[in-house]
Amino acid sequence: MMNGEPMKLPTMLAPLLAASMIGGCLGELKSDEPSPSASDAGSVIQRSIRLADIATSVSFEAGGDLWAIDDIGCTGSMKPAFDCGDVLLATYPSRRDLSVGEVVGYTIPRDLEDQCNRSSNTTVIHRITKVFSSDTGELRYNLRGDANTSEDVCTIWFSWVHYRVVAVIHDAKIAR
Repeated sequence: MMNGEPMKLPTMLAPLLAASMIGGCLGELKSDEPSPSASDAGSVIQRSIRLADIATSVSFEAGGDLWAIDDIGCTGSMKPAFDCGDVLLATYPSRRDLSVGEVVGYTIPRDLEDQCNRSSNTTVIHRITKVFSSDTGELRYNLRGDANTSEDVCTIWFSWVHYRVVAVIHDAKIAR
């Protein structure tokens, strides 16, 4: 999965995102449809509260600047986790954040383009499959797209990682 530049989100993201999510859920109860049953309305309200809680916890979990990435490539390498049309919420990584299962965005250095079979102009967004230390003690990672059958060609260094994905909003776009 390859993408464009992340966009920094305002500090007050959680309340705005929560309101948007609740509005989207409540939109499921359309006025032109028969009155919803109590269980339907309760289900939508529960889902709204859960989504608002997720939005708030994502903001606090990130513990710093939160970025939105809405120009992700349509390669399909990360299906079903996310694909084009989705918005990723990401934060700057710390070494302790990155473990097996985390999704990160990285670029390779220009001098390794041929060896890694990637352009240094492209950010790749894949999942960490293995974490280990190099001979010098620097953390390194193997990555793979969820839909790919093999790991990325190059093992990457922490210094190549630009962000860690902390949440996905499916089928969303950010107005700029």
